[in-house]
Amino acid sequence: MRNKDEMTQEDLARVENYLSSPVHQVERGDFKGWHLFAFLTAVLIALGGLAIFLAINAGAWNQAPI
Repeated sequence: MRNKDEMTQEDLARVENYLSSPVHQVERGDFKGWHLFAFLTAVLIALGGLAIFLAINAGAWNQAPI
């Protein structure tokens, strides 16, 4: 990637035009890390529960003491 010093005025104008287009002006909400953490935890628990359910139905899960 070139530095601004190495770019011509025409290049800088094109970059400014590109960055000022409406597509690049979308306001985003704040990143909520706890929401992502809660979602991934729920998915992990659900997949673990599904795996245990399938193991019990297949007869691979023995809950008798050793």
